[in-house]
Amino acid sequence: MTQTTDATPQPTRIARYVLVGLALFVVGWLLWRSRSAMLPFVFSLVLAYMLMPMVGRLAHGMPRPFAIVLGYINALSLLFFSIVFLAPRIVGDSVGIHPAILTVVLIAMGEALGFLGIVLSASIAAVARDLFSYTYQRFGGATPVTARANVRVFAKAPIE
Repeated sequence: MTQTTDATPQPTRIARYVLVGLALFVVGWLLWRSRSAMLPFVFSLVLAYMLMPMVGRLAHGMPRPFAIVLGYINALSLLFFSIVFLAPRIVGDSVGIHPAILTVVLIAMGEALGFLGIVLSASIAAVARDLFSYTYQRFGGATPVTARANVRVFAKAPIE
């Protein structure tokens, strides 16, 4: 018995492809529309994957649920420490702004502009500081050249 292959696809096969494509489109659309609600779940999935080796090592000496809780506490405390203490110091030193001021600006810009405000907060704070310094010196009677020379951005640049 020989089987003949037909070059034209069968209608049931086409319908199956269309239904699978439609189902994938609907699932993708639903995931895209719910991305803000899904973000915590994705974050926790990535965190769980990264903590798996540490939890496995801790589980040898203690019950696994306790090892999981201890692993999450360690990871979240490390994340908290790096965000609250290290990031403002590193970014503050690079732009010359005190970490406490930078933290307040970061929170305010995050509330006002969202993620874009968080990303741009250090730059906006540095520009605001320099504009304030220049304006303050100009109102104090300094010439434009002197005021520009005393502003932090232009301090190392040659004076025209």
